[in-house]
Amino acid sequence: MFNRRDLLTAAALILLWVPLATVILAAVPDTADGPLHVYRLVALREAWRAGDLWPRFSPELFTGYGSALFNYYAPLYLFPAAALNTLGLNAQTALWASLLGYALVGQVGMFLLGRDLWSRADTALVGAAAFGHAPYILFNLMGRGAAAEFAALMLAPWVLWAFHRLARDPRRRTLIAAVVAYALFIPLHNITTLLVTVTLMVLCLVWALDHGVWLPLIGAGALAFGLTAFAWGPALLELGYVRVGAAGTNTLIAEGFLPLRAIVALPHTADPTRLRQPLPVALGWVALLAGMGGVVLATRDRERLP
Repeated sequence: MFNRRDLLTAAALILLWVPLATVILAAVPDTADGPLHVYRLVALREAWRAGDLWPRFSPELFTGYGSALFNYYAPLYLFPAAALNTLGLNAQTALWASLLGYALVGQVGMFLLGRDLWSRADTALVGAAAFGHAPYILFNLMGRGAAAEFAALMLAPWVLWAFHRLARDPRRRTLIAAVVAYALFIPLHNITTLLVTVTLMVLCLVWALDHGVWLPLIGAGALAFGLTAFAWGPALLELGYVRVGAAGTNTLIAEGFLPLRAIVALPHTADPTRLRQPLPVALGWVALLAGMGGVVLATRDRERLP
């Protein structure tokens, strides 16, 4: 018979699919990034047909002038979609099917991470649901169409879970799991790699102090970076060829952050007469109150804190 934890796990997998299953039936969103990923998917598929698994230059882009896009923007996040496209799905459906798969993978990873940290399946279920339906996650997918960043964020829980397991139980299989998870994560999205790596370093420091494990954690990270040097190495060494410095000379960093009043704004009422709805990037009072309530409940039971 199934125990309570198995039933909760099954419920998590089913319930977390329901609100995201409609994604596969949707068209590519009318966003700045959405259609671009379809073009890149087709370029990757054509490179595969020519025998180039990891292309650096795509002659089909920019009306035939070509572009070294994948030399600086790794195509790994498109591999599942390109495989589905090669098998017969049209490019748009293949892209959305892969994003739906990433969503499920990410929530399963967060479920495993939560269960490892809290030793409770019900708590892990709540964590997985909160992660998969976080405003920024959904905005990335449906508002921006940022497929690469979405894929990276969905794999991030697996990286944290694998390194946490390695810290608790340093053996060959946990070392391999940490290296593989991190090596798959690094080429997905450059900026997300930087942000998650900083977070991972802080957590590994805490776990190393807690469990007395240093060398396996450092070794796993170094090995993963070494294995992916073919992806990030050329991008760094050849950055000068694209004059990236000239692109940000007049950019104010502060413009990339939302003001507090926007983050805590009240929900907007939908207007069905408008073709394109403004999509506010806000947590909302419901999420804020629920989060504060969760902090209060967590601090009341300090013995269960990781």
